[in-house]
Amino acid sequence: MPVQTGVSWSCTSATSTAKAMSLLSKLETKLEGAVEGLFTRAFRDRLQPLEIAKKIQKAMHESKILTVGTAYAPNRFKVRLNPLDYDYLSGISAAFVPELEGYISEYAGQINCRLADSPSVILVEDASVKVSATQIESEITNTPRELSRKMRNRAQRSSYLLHVTEGPDSGRQFDVADGETILGRDGECGIPLSDPSSSRNHARLLCANGEVTIEDLGSTNGTYVNSEQIDRYSLLPGDVIGIGTTSMELKVVHTV
Repeated sequence: MPVQTGVSWSCTSATSTAKAMSLLSKLETKLEGAVEGLFTRAFRDRLQPLEIAKKIQKAMHESKILTVGTAYAPNRFKVRLNPLDYDYLSGISAAFVPELEGYISEYAGQINCRLADSPSVILVEDASVKVSATQIESEITNTPRELSRKMRNRAQRSSYLLHVTEGPDSGRQFDVADGETILGRDGECGIPLSDPSSSRNHARLLCANGEVTIEDLGSTNGTYVNSEQIDRYSLLPGDVIGIGTTSMELKVVHTV
């Protein structure tokens, strides 16, 4: 049975941030064209659709899930608004909501996620929300039953590896075993690193039910994911772990 290895989605933090800003700038231009006078003084103090886009972007990051090596981001969003903001935004929703939905599709591709169905943004009036604030509810809808079945079947044939892209061990690959694996300078670690700036027991990987989590073990120099320091983090394929001068990309390997 053939094996496909090294299926990955690269997403270093600096590049992702730059692309995200580019997409937001593109969206801002579209919104300005769709809603006349949106960025004039008369509208400046109101809640802006661009701010909603930023909240949706954050929700897509926080709510994405990994199912058998495939990352899914939410595709349906309920945007809860104070009645004052709702009255204003609902009046121009026909102009800006399609632009937000298009942005969701583009951003999902940028963060290497799939959408299970077409993007949907719904504005909801909610008196419990403060003026100029939003509450975002996100969900992944309509995952096809056949796809879910195939994913369950493939789960038993999927595994992960870490590919070292920078540092003293550059070029090496380490299998990520089920259960707990320690990364560090100690030769007894499941993933031993040559990097002198790593701690002896630097971080711990936990792999269970198709999900991989990394946890810092009180290391001297910290553990990073996509250039952000973390204590504990749920990883997706393409995430880059930083330990000292070492960078390692998580890749999924599955038999097809």
